[in-house]
Amino acid sequence: MCLTELDGMGPDLTWDDEGTCLVAYCSWSENSIPMKPVIGRAAIRDDFARFLPQFDVIQWELLHQVASGNLVMDERTDTFSIGERALTFRVLGVFEVTGGLITAWRDYFDSAELAELPSVLGQ
Repeated sequence: MCLTELDGMGPDLTWDDEGTCLVAYCSWSENSIPMKPVIGRAAIRDDFARFLPQFDVIQWELLHQVASGNLVMDERTDTFSIGERALTFRVLGVFEVTGGLITAWRDYFDSAELAELPSVLGQ
């Protein structure tokens, strides 16, 4: 399954290739901050393309993964780096999978851990 391909996604990610593991109607949301879900493969790719290129290195370290039926849950740490500045925070990713493709992707995290993001971005 393509979930293992998510590890190591970074600013040089080829979204045309990565997007193939998402169904065309996939929804993605970060449920720990006020944000409407992003619906559709192209919209998800575009949303990530606006955010991810700000960083020199992006690492998603998978700590644990469990699956039951069409539900896959990942415990991971995400690290976003620019030069010497880095922010690492804990994430729980929930994926709904049908036919080997992600149909829904939800991330949950402690928004307090993101308080340092402006300093990482140099703001």
